[in-house]
Amino acid sequence: MQKTCVILKDNRSEEVIPCCPFCNSGDVIRYGFQKNKIQLGRNTFQDATDVRSLKHDTEARNSGYYKHYGYKLDATIDAELDIPLYYMPMEITADEGKNLVPSQAHLTFLGMQEELRIVDDKYATYSNIASSEINGTSLIYSIADNWVHNKKGDRRRSNGCIRNITTAMILL
Repeated sequence: MQKTCVILKDNRSEEVIPCCPFCNSGDVIRYGFQKNKIQLGRNTFQDATDVRSLKHDTEARNSGYYKHYGYKLDATIDAELDIPLYYMPMEITADEGKNLVPSQAHLTFLGMQEELRIVDDKYATYSNIASSEINGTSLIYSIADNWVHNKKGDRRRSNGCIRNITTAMILL
């Protein structure tokens, strides 16, 4: 049975935090940060790391890049407090750049106001950059030495991406 409230006690007081049917213990943790005026998720890092699988794991895939069988774990971490805020397990060969928008949506759902996100160049796609800017998050990434000019990235194309994302957000 789901709790309807959580009672927090300390030496001096007792506080009741009402919960919706979908709440979990993460809400209590977030409440504690808010009560102590600690802003969580303002500046973040996002990156994926490989995780080697066991030899008998039949679902694991081989990566030519990492040179072993395994998975990737894409994580978003608070840059100031080193607290994980979001993670997504994925195939080792999957594109981690596709996790940026769901990660940002999750932080927004939790009530966090993200201002800055540091990522590597796999996350720096036209749609991710446009989505970040629309949401008020500055995306920080380095430009790879082998990047070349792409005519699809001109101002008109970028504005089209922003329009498409804005339309999709309105339809949600």
